[in-house]
Amino acid sequence: MPKRVVVLYPNGHADELPAPPSWQRMQALVGGAVEQVTVLDASVLHRPHYTYLYVNEDGLLQGLPRNQAATEIYQRNVRMAFPGHANPFLAAKQAWQRDTAAFPNVIELARPPGYDDDPWIAGTAIYWEGWTCEEITAYWHAHTD
Repeated sequence: MPKRVVVLYPNGHADELPAPPSWQRMQALVGGAVEQVTVLDASVLHRPHYTYLYVNEDGLLQGLPRNQAATEIYQRNVRMAFPGHANPFLAAKQAWQRDTAAFPNVIELARPPGYDDDPWIAGTAIYWEGWTCEEITAYWHAHTD
């Protein structure tokens, strides 16, 4: 599978970029501050690996529309991490609460109703399909001042 950078829009449209975008271009594409989200890339048969999905950091709080294609990629992590659970997202939340119990200053931001049962991506997302996290990190080190 070749390495691709794909912009996923909430309306279901997708555009493959001819080259990886700059950080400033990604900010323009997602419409604000960029958040890097680690996701499971299953595009390579029998060799899934982690890659990044870049989204608007405040997309949920801004009320941006649900991006179904990006949400499916995002949810793949949780479904793979908690197979067999009736509600893998609730299991993930409970695991997170156990892991952060020693940090009482952790504050959860307000989220849309139902988000804990079905977490989703809001707004435009940029998917680095076929890239590993290490390759993306090396790319950013080589292309930023």
